[in-house]
Order: sequence, then structure tokens, then C-alpha cells
Amino acid sequence: MKNTILTTIILVLGFAGKSFAQNLEAKPLDLLVQQLESSKFTFKESGLAHGFFSIHSCLYVSEEFAVLKNYCVPKKKYPAKGYTIFSKKFGVIDLYQEQLPGVVQRDVRISVFPENLYQVMKSPMPSYRIKTLNAVSDHFYKLRGPACWSTNFSRYTEQAEYQCNVGLDTVSGFFDWADETQALAGSDADWNALFNKLERIFPK
Repeated sequence: MKNTILTTIILVLGFAGKSFAQNLEAKPLDLLVQQLESSKFTFKESGLAHGFFSIHSCLYVSEEFAVLKNYCVPKKKYPAKGYTIFSKKFGVIDLYQEQLPGVVQRDVRISVFPENLYQVMKSPMPSYRIKTLNAVSDHFYKLRGPACWSTNFSRYTEQAEYQCNVGLDTVSGFFDWADETQALAGSDADWNALFNKLERIFPK
């Protein structure tokens, strides 16, 4: 475990001076969900994930994915739910919902594109622990690299929104991804069906 953590930290530091990839792709969310369903996951541990200070996340791993089920421990009903999915093929994908006054906010975010993530996540996915994933997340958070998001309720505009922090036309497949995620986030039935599906895959 110590070797894996050390290797990840070295790779993260080594990437710090490199530029981000220019050829970015937003892959279909439906394809990601299909591959999650077909993967065999093992529960690995619970602990504090990046950005959390008291509520623990649960880590599940497969050959292709490391998935943090957030708001996991202690087990009770929270106003928010979320998953952070690490994949060398899809990047880091965040799925998040929160009960706000009068509305359920639903977000889909490409926090790290796979073209950048693969430069850091070199080890097999089953070897990752929460500590090593935190090192990866913290690194990209500080660098403020390319990201895209889609929500049914922006706290700034109080409207549905999709956007990137890079030019939209520089991300291959973005507008199809935006159409897909806007339809998902705007539908109570479809969003709840997705989260029920994820709950079955990650039951702890």
C-alpha cells in the first residue's frame, strides 16, 4: 500500500509542470453506466475523501474503475448523495444531488478528462486506496484543469446550465453529452432510476 501511495504522489508531482491535453472528449454517460453495470466491484474501505471533513465515503474497485460512494458512513439519510467515479477511459466523473429549498439540484461533472487522468493514474485500479485517490483529486483541484458540467439548477442563475471552463467546441462530443445530461438531470424519473441502479451496484 505504501508503495502505491508513494508512486501516485511521485506521478502527481511529476505531472505538475506538464501542460494539459488539448484533444479532449466527453464520452456518453450512458456508456459509462453500462460499463459500471457489467463490472465486478469489490468493497475496499471507507474513509474521508477529498473535500469531506466528517462524513466518510465508501470505496469500491474493479478492473476498470475506482468508485467513491459519498455520504456513506455513518449510514443515514442525508440531504445530499453523490458518486465520484475514477476511470482511465472516462476520466473523473461526479454525479451529485442535493435537496435545496424547493428544488433537488442534480449535477453531472467531468472533473478530470481521461486524456489528463491517464498521465497520473498509472497503477491498476484495484490497487487504489482512498488516500491515493485523494492525492489525485487534490492535484487536479489545485491545477484547475479542463472540466465540464451539466446541472438542472445553477445556484448562480437558478436555471439549468451546461458549460466548460474551456471552449465548448474544443471538447469532442460535448454537445451530445450536454443534451444527454441535461435530459437526465431534468427528469425526476430518469435521475432516480440512475441513482437506484447505482445503489444496487454499490449497496454498502
